[in-house]
Amino acid sequence: NCGTDNIPRSQLEEHFKVCPVAEAECSFSSHGCSFKGRRLSIQDHESQSMAEHFQLVTRSLGSLELEHSRTKRELQEKNNETEMLKEKVKQQESELASVKQSNSKLEAKVTALQKMMANQTDRQIKIEQGLGNAAKKEE
Repeated sequence: NCGTDNIPRSQLEEHFKVCPVAEAECSFSSHGCSFKGRRLSIQDHESQSMAEHFQLVTRSLGSLELEHSRTKRELQEKNNETEMLKEKVKQQESELASVKQSNSKLEAKVTALQKMMANQTDRQIKIEQGLGNAAKKEE
């Protein structure tokens, strides 16, 4: 009990955030300090443990720098991979354009051959009709 009375229920949570006798963690807990205690004792702890807290923060900074280097290297690798993929896409687009051009030429040749075949078929039909007419005349 901190001695503060008549706190409305709606304000209890806010009071616990600032109450001097409420349990709290050291503000360096995110760096590895495991001290927990009443808010009054945390102030004493933090002022008496500056050297330890400095070491914790220094270790945290070292870990962050290492993680940053790792992330930076991974990002560079991804950028290199992206550039390689872009080049590959350009190459494939070029190859595709070449294949499309060859395909167009082949389609034109097929169309020309189909016309030639149609002409040859027409000539064959006329020859066969001519032969048929000649055979009828001989009879």
